[in-house]
Amino acid sequence: MKHRSTFLFLFLFLVVLTTLVSAQTFSRGPSGPAAQPTGRETIGEQAQDPLFILIIIGSIIVLIGVKDKKRKFQLLGLIFLIYLINIQQIEPTPTSPTITPDVDWQTELLNDINKSEMLIELTKETEIFDYSSPRIQEIKEDILLRSNSEREAIQNALDYVYINIPYDSGESDNICFSATGSSVLKSGTGQCDTQSFLLTSITRSLNIPTRIQVGCLYTEPFCDAKFAIMAVFGGPRRKPKFTELKDLEEFKVNGEYKFPRGTSGLHTWTEAWLDGEWVGLEATSGEFIDPNGCYKYDIEIEDVRIKRDMCVSVDFEYAKSCLLRG
Repeated sequence: MKHRSTFLFLFLFLVVLTTLVSAQTFSRGPSGPAAQPTGRETIGEQAQDPLFILIIIGSIIVLIGVKDKKRKFQLLGLIFLIYLINIQQIEPTPTSPTITPDVDWQTELLNDINKSEMLIELTKETEIFDYSSPRIQEIKEDILLRSNSEREAIQNALDYVYINIPYDSGESDNICFSATGSSVLKSGTGQCDTQSFLLTSITRSLNIPTRIQVGCLYTEPFCDAKFAIMAVFGGPRRKPKFTELKDLEEFKVNGEYKFPRGTSGLHTWTEAWLDGEWVGLEATSGEFIDPNGCYKYDIEIEDVRIKRDMCVSVDFEYAKSCLLRG
């Protein structure tokens, strides 16, 4: 009977919690004419949220370990309140611009950029980062209306890509070679490399110096637990995505190895110039990269400019070491 009442308490608690989650709007992405945000996370996506997982684990411990009913309800109420406070801090997607943008951030940014030929070069349109596309220009204007700082503009660009260009683990590796920012936008899906092309196109259209980095994404020991704890204290809440690879030999073609970015930890990401330094941007999760986090980014080729290197690695030893790190 005791176990039955314990599971009944847990069931009722989960019903209330998941009902709240399904009704809560999480997205912070653009909502202008160029955007099609989902406006909310599904229960399945929320179940991957490290804070949500911690709440469930904590609730189970309370339900099983605390014998006094009054104490049990008090602790469950406290856990529930912590979760409520946390999700209320995530702003809902506005249906129209509600702030008056501070244009000074762009003025200051341009003054900073004009002092460096390298930074000027990394704001230019290229064949890959084709931001004169009408749709990318619409996204740019929408982000400008909604951003009161450079950091906020970058986050809005990250949100746009994460919400509107879902990660597709089944995307053909050959797509990267012909992809551009506008073609990724048109396709509606992407992987780390192609999602980064669109993100870079958007941020460069905002005059934010942005570059592509390639290398290895790997984790420290016990990363899932560390990630969950850091998420509670303000760290990234969404994990980067990549496709696990078991057999390196399957990517040997005509005697040459070509390992697609996005497999076995081989990865493509973006860096933006912010407050006088380069900061990492993870297109697959829509998050700023936390340099102190348990997901580590090792650079194989610094500030890569060649399209082939953005899409694949031809270094067998590097790909092997990346796989072993993961």
